[in-house]
Amino acid sequence: MPTQSLSIEFNDSEAQFLNYVQSVNDICRDWPFISSVVKLENANLSWQMEYYERLSLIAVLQNFRPSVSIEIGTYSGGSLSVLSQYSQRVLSLDKNPLSSKYLAGHFSNVTYVVGDSKLELPRVLQQVERDQDGRTFVLVDGDHSQSGVLADINNVLQFNPRYPTIIMMHDSFNPECRAGMLRARWSENPYVHLVEIDFQHGSLFNRSNPLRQMWGGLALAILLPEKRMDMLTVSRRHDLLYQTVLAESCHKTPSWISKRLIRLGRTVRHLPVALNIRSPQ
Repeated sequence: MPTQSLSIEFNDSEAQFLNYVQSVNDICRDWPFISSVVKLENANLSWQMEYYERLSLIAVLQNFRPSVSIEIGTYSGGSLSVLSQYSQRVLSLDKNPLSSKYLAGHFSNVTYVVGDSKLELPRVLQQVERDQDGRTFVLVDGDHSQSGVLADINNVLQFNPRYPTIIMMHDSFNPECRAGMLRARWSENPYVHLVEIDFQHGSLFNRSNPLRQMWGGLALAILLPEKRMDMLTVSRRHDLLYQTVLAESCHKTPSWISKRLIRLGRTVRHLPVALNIRSPQ
């Protein structure tokens, strides 16, 4: 459960981190009021999710009640606040050490793992698989490149559950993230019984350049201790909506400049660091 935050001093680069967190809070300024009316406790840290995505995640966690949750992508602790509330314990991974520093003292049942998820996640999963004593929940919301999403999911798919396990993946409406999700080796894990890329669809946003970027959306997969008997179908129930929005977005046949700007926007959206943009060779 959340506890009182510790007093921490931040240097200039860390202050940039805090400024971005505040900018997200400004965009979602109605959330504290909404969460108070619907009686959500301890859910007011800065989130990288829209209101409907937050409520979808909360609804799943309230009913699933994991023994252990794994979060890939800590950032500023919005989703972690509810993972902590509805899980017995949480392992939260992020390559940015500022995340765990910013959240120091907030959660008594959270262990922070700092480092590249490609390296750290397999170790975390081995530990969780060895010590399974109940349901497991995994939130994939870290590296938003196609290769990063693909690597994280394929690492999770090495997990063999002894109890029901749910995997949720954020930003399934983003073309690059979606491609990584679709390329994952779902069928190679015999314990995967359901994959729905469009459990919750995303939207089109004008919050950063280039405009008309596609973000949001939650994908969901269910693993059970019993091996599946039938062929696995990776469902995309809102693919018509996705294709319609894609045709009006900046992702449709973008120039190399648009591609670079989209990547820059994605990085700033999650970790405010500068990138060097170079012209193609």
